[in-house]
Amino acid sequence: MTEYTVTAIRYTIGSGLSFKERDSLAKEFVKNLEVGTKVILEADNNNPVDENAIMVFVNYKLCGYIGREQCLEVRQLLDDNGQADAVVSRHDEEKAFYVTIPGAAEHKIQPLVLKRQLPESPLGNHVGMPFATAEKELDMLSKKLTNMELTKDSIPDFVDMAEHYEPLLDMAICYDDNHRLSVIYEMLNKIFKRKDEFGIDKYLERIESLHNQLHNRVRTMHRRRNNDTEKTFISHLNILRYDTDITQPLYEKYCDAFLNSNKFAAADKDRMRKERERLLNWFGNMEWAELRYPKQLEKMALKLSYLRVSRTEIYDVYGVLLVLEQLDKYLSDDNPTASISSSRKTKATKRKKVGEKRLSGKPKTLKYFTHSNKGVLKKQGERLKLVFDKWNKWDWIDSKTSTDDFDAFFEGEPRHCNITWKANSTILTILLQELLKQSYIGEQKKQSASSMVKEQFELTPNFDQNRLADDDKFRIKVTVYLLNTNNPLPLIKGGSDDDYDVTDAALQAVLSGQLRSTKGI
Repeated sequence: MTEYTVTAIRYTIGSGLSFKERDSLAKEFVKNLEVGTKVILEADNNNPVDENAIMVFVNYKLCGYIGREQCLEVRQLLDDNGQADAVVSRHDEEKAFYVTIPGAAEHKIQPLVLKRQLPESPLGNHVGMPFATAEKELDMLSKKLTNMELTKDSIPDFVDMAEHYEPLLDMAICYDDNHRLSVIYEMLNKIFKRKDEFGIDKYLERIESLHNQLHNRVRTMHRRRNNDTEKTFISHLNILRYDTDITQPLYEKYCDAFLNSNKFAAADKDRMRKERERLLNWFGNMEWAELRYPKQLEKMALKLSYLRVSRTEIYDVYGVLLVLEQLDKYLSDDNPTASISSSRKTKATKRKKVGEKRLSGKPKTLKYFTHSNKGVLKKQGERLKLVFDKWNKWDWIDSKTSTDDFDAFFEGEPRHCNITWKANSTILTILLQELLKQSYIGEQKKQSASSMVKEQFELTPNFDQNRLADDDKFRIKVTVYLLNTNNPLPLIKGGSDDDYDVTDAALQAVLSGQLRSTKGI
């Protein structure tokens, strides 16, 4: 039976109390909920934020709402009065609990058909950008996973697909992505609850890892104000902005369709001014205030998320923003009062100043070394030397990088490490993303692969794995493998117990399972 997440507890309990008091009260309420407690679900048709919202009542008092990604599914299970009886199935002892609807048949998720929320794009149907390859893969895998029939025979395929799906979630920008993530997470819960029936012992470790990764993403997604939504939107826009394979055709098609020219530089200035005004009016005439000012990207990102805007509509917004930037660039002698150019310039200057402070201050480093255990610390130092040699051999870092600076990058203490990254930023972004997932890297607040690429290496992050060559993917795996002191290293045939073969060929054989590795540094 499908479980549904109940969130927004602290916003419905303890009216009149401080945020901290309500937060504490919400945790206490959830902790004391007994499994089997009866609850009533009811549609909240007058909710100003979500027209599909569903309220949850315990002891006839409103205590929370069904997670918004599941509301459309639960709506199909309500009776003619918009209600359903449910019971508490479990809780996380934090600020969320889970309910099931007894008697409701297993509900196969239907494809969501969302009406268009934004006005038609002012660029028309023929001037736009293709979705990134990673997004197409994310969309395909999420559809496939949510429609899978979970049986003992299908579990291996489900796990394999889910492992390919999880890294792509960094490209999740629309409501469909979040809705399907919630469904896939609940499918993993179902596998856990019926693990004896499914016989998943062989896959248990992989499933637990997937469950933990998706759990963190789902909890972040359910926060009332999700800063990751803003970061994803802006980061995604930056990726598109610097991808000439995407922007160049967009600009050429736009100039040809609206400026009677193949290039912005050759277009008539008066016509460009009228175009800029027309595109700004598209934002200005939006029904929602948060979308009327294209310079306020953070507010725009949150509103687009709340409105359940489709990926197509988000790309409409991206396209107009990018074209406006080009118009402003070629009309720089003007003094646009309503344009985004001046605001972007101001914000860029502010960001640059902030960035300079950070770079001259203390950007994050990886918390790898374990100083509390001298034996482990020695092993870590030896492993790090192997990685340092590899990165130099692969020409990932400048050969002038000192070992002291390199070691400092793994100390966990904020500082600028003076490491010049020579390979492309995609390798660095995916590498840091993978390292931050490892148990041997300590967690730090406000640390992400994206922020480290920007602040530590002064590069633009790129999460598109399709830009990685097979050699790059292998080298990332080697780095992750070598830094784990629990992973044994292959011995040189005929050598002593301390002679290790750490050539790429030997490590490739180890990673592919063709060579058994013994002992370890």
